[in-house]
Amino acid sequence: MLKPDPTRAPDVPPPSLNDAVGDLFQTAVLLLGEEQTAALVVEQVVAEAAIDPCDPGIDFDSRANELMNQIIAASLARLRRNDAGALDAPRDSGYSGICIDSDDLSTSGISSAELQAMVDGPGRVKLRDWLEQLAPSPRAVFVLRAILGRGTDSTAAILRASGAKGWTADQVSLVYRQALCSLATSLVNSTQSLLVS
Repeated sequence: MLKPDPTRAPDVPPPSLNDAVGDLFQTAVLLLGEEQTAALVVEQVVAEAAIDPCDPGIDFDSRANELMNQIIAASLARLRRNDAGALDAPRDSGYSGICIDSDDLSTSGISSAELQAMVDGPGRVKLRDWLEQLAPSPRAVFVLRAILGRGTDSTAAILRASGAKGWTADQVSLVYRQALCSLATSLVNSTQSLLVS
């Protein structure tokens, strides 16, 4: 994912526009679920950022957070445009039987490295298929927390800034743990299907 890299050696070139746009597109797709809509969002953000793709001196490391925040905001705005209440926190969570007691990704049986491999590698289709099963608000919470590494307070603030109602850190934590439980169940079912086949 597109993040500033303070450890990059001086002789290693900074990410290119293609790298940056690829990461931005991937984030938009994970949030929106539709490649065509994600492409429009990325095109809009890059155009508004006034980035000259021919400028060899542009340093995407220095603009990474700004661009990612703009992609998140634009993607969430697009979701709300389609359904104004789509990102609101659930009123009655109905999550009384959560199978995971912690916000730690590893409690779902998957490590951060494994999730990153799913995002970047051959598991991408499976991850997108699973995300498609989620409603927009848990999908956004999962992408912000698990994939982009935002904390509960930050995620709640991002969702509230998008115009979504009812988000607190506790609500984010509850919805995130439910998404982790869903992911764990999906992975177990997927593994069982492979063993039976």
